Amino acid sequence: MDLFTFIALLVFRPTHASRYWAYGFSVLLGSADGTWQPIIAVTIALYFPDRTELAFGAITLWKVLAMAAGFVMSGRMCLSIRIYLLIGNLVLAWFCSAVAEKRRRTRTAEE
Repeated sequence: MDLFTFIALLVFRPTHASRYWAYGFSVLLGSADGTWQPIIAVTIALYFPDRTELAFGAITLWKVLAMAAGFVMSGRMCLSIRIYLLIGNLVLAWFCSAVAEKRRRTRTAEE
């Protein structure tokens, strides 16, 4: 859903007649975020059952750093470049999630 929204934002050209699509994109991004937040919380609880507080603290730190980087870049970088960076981060996150899940399954199978 995130990838679809980012691609749609790249090809979307705003006009007066299409102003309501901005609300549709907001709904898509909000529903994607509402899907990811519980998944991240459950994944943290599964991966770090004995250090849950530390893991949630670390993920909160990374979220704050990402927001700060987005704020700093907001006036200095073209919107399409920022969307391409978000797509790259999304693909990297998918890859890292797959690697982490494979390692977790291998580790639990050995025990």
